[in-house]
Amino acid sequence: MAAPEHPTWSNYITALMTTPYWIEPPAKREQVGGIWIEKMKEYNVDLSSYASVKEYAVTIYYHLTSRSMPLTDDQTQFWPQQALDAFRLWVNEGLRETDSDPIVPSDAIPIAPRPVEAPLRIRRDILTLTELELNIYRAKLDDVLRVKDLHSPWQYLCLVHSDWCLHYQEAFLPWHRVHVAYVESLIDLPIPYWNFFAADSATYGHPSSGIPQAFLDDTYTHPTTGEQRPNPLKYALAKDGLSKNGISPYPVRDPLLADPKAGTKDQRSDKVKMTELFLRQISDALAFPVFSHPQGAVGYPWANIAVFDPPQRDCDYPYRGVNFDGLFEQPHDNYHGWIGPDMADNAYTAFDPIFWSYHANVDRIFEIWRKAHLDAKYSSQFPLRPFVGNGRDIRIDMEEPRSWAFTSIGDVARDSKVLGYAFGEPKYPDYGYATTRIPHASSGTTNNLPLGVVPGADEEDAVPYIVFDKIGCTMDSFSIDVFLVPEGSTFSLTTSQDDTSSFTPNNPHYVGRMMRLGMGTSTNSDRCIRGRGITRVLNGQRCAQALGLKEGSDVKLVQLVRNVADGNIVDETEWKKWDGFEGEIVWGMPMGA
Repeated sequence: MAAPEHPTWSNYITALMTTPYWIEPPAKREQVGGIWIEKMKEYNVDLSSYASVKEYAVTIYYHLTSRSMPLTDDQTQFWPQQALDAFRLWVNEGLRETDSDPIVPSDAIPIAPRPVEAPLRIRRDILTLTELELNIYRAKLDDVLRVKDLHSPWQYLCLVHSDWCLHYQEAFLPWHRVHVAYVESLIDLPIPYWNFFAADSATYGHPSSGIPQAFLDDTYTHPTTGEQRPNPLKYALAKDGLSKNGISPYPVRDPLLADPKAGTKDQRSDKVKMTELFLRQISDALAFPVFSHPQGAVGYPWANIAVFDPPQRDCDYPYRGVNFDGLFEQPHDNYHGWIGPDMADNAYTAFDPIFWSYHANVDRIFEIWRKAHLDAKYSSQFPLRPFVGNGRDIRIDMEEPRSWAFTSIGDVARDSKVLGYAFGEPKYPDYGYATTRIPHASSGTTNNLPLGVVPGADEEDAVPYIVFDKIGCTMDSFSIDVFLVPEGSTFSLTTSQDDTSSFTPNNPHYVGRMMRLGMGTSTNSDRCIRGRGITRVLNGQRCAQALGLKEGSDVKLVQLVRNVADGNIVDETEWKKWDGFEGEIVWGMPMGA
């Protein structure tokens, strides 16, 4: 559709908004325009109104050129250059409504040289890669990062995570987003993601379950030389060339995942089945409309919330201070421990190549949430040390004294395409999650719908939550398995790691696992939270339904705490002395699904 020499609102611009000519087939144009109009009304902009578009025209233009405007995620719907040029000309000629209006030249939108944009990097599901594509990625790890060398870029960039990674705070997801993008800039290739969030990933034997074969193969064929080499996704050097166990030079993973002959078939199946609880946790997290507790310019963790002391039941409980990133970090930690033991220690985790594909998918889930909550608020100025750059051109500067010079949360809490990358579709569909916004929590009044509550839920349908308060950083990693045991039950706690069936959703007493991901040794003491710590919550609704529990039921909370590194059980008299290890049952309304 050719633009007129002098576009006006009535002769051209309104059609760009209401029936965009580049949409195919033509029958969809009015439908797409209608969706845009309704979407932008949420931001107090009416694209069908001359007055509204006139008022926000310059802002609209720059959003359209950046392709970050919340009109669409479909790249085929992005405005073509011809339409953008016509819109800019309309603005610069005085925003005329009709042909009878005079042309009033201006430079409201200067004509700037168009930069040559680098093509988007597309992070693809690792299960969709061809053998050649996978081997190209492996070769990058070998040739560029030199993962088998002790003195290498690999050791350096992994130590950046060991010393600088941020957890238990609002910067958790943005910091890791920058770190993954930084590695991609080094190898000039997108990192393929491992979709642990696939719907059937908790089904033993399904292609999406367990660790992808790409990380288990012993060798690969180098795409340039043709030689057979050790697979760098399996044989990358661990931290300082020694695994967490002090024996292997390579990262060690749970044998039930890494060795198809380890244990029994039932044990391997139970290991996979455990992740069903993690999937539910992620699904719960995606339903929350608030990203995080504000971190503030100087850094206040989302977890700096009033502890439940004593826990109390009101219309907001258990959502007070619990947000998307806090709920999501919980299953994030669980998967780290599930893969372990190297992945279960923050000082060692980045040295396992699966970490990078794991966090590429963590970032994809963050992007799913971000797209569904375009009005989310962030502590935009908070610095993500030691990274410098605006999100695209990232580098590391350990000596920079100016906090404003670092990459910030605001730089990266944006559409990933603005940052230079996008995500390909997963090979297998994701586990279910909320696709519509859940109303924000009230500020204490009981006549508003509480955050996450299933509409129509009765007060008598309250479910148990296991609340852990005052959680802070620990040196070692611990798993906390939680069980609900009604009075008179014949339930007997197993302490054998061989009895894997007790730690799956098939056990009606088993609430789930909370992983306390150890920070390990570090040269940077600022990465851990201070003060009263954070609050985390396990949802006991499934157990309550299976056991017939109601608020007021006589039920006991049983916990099994284990040191992940050596597998030893921590005596109850010991872990009860530690902050954040002892849970408490609190009844509240069910989460939305």
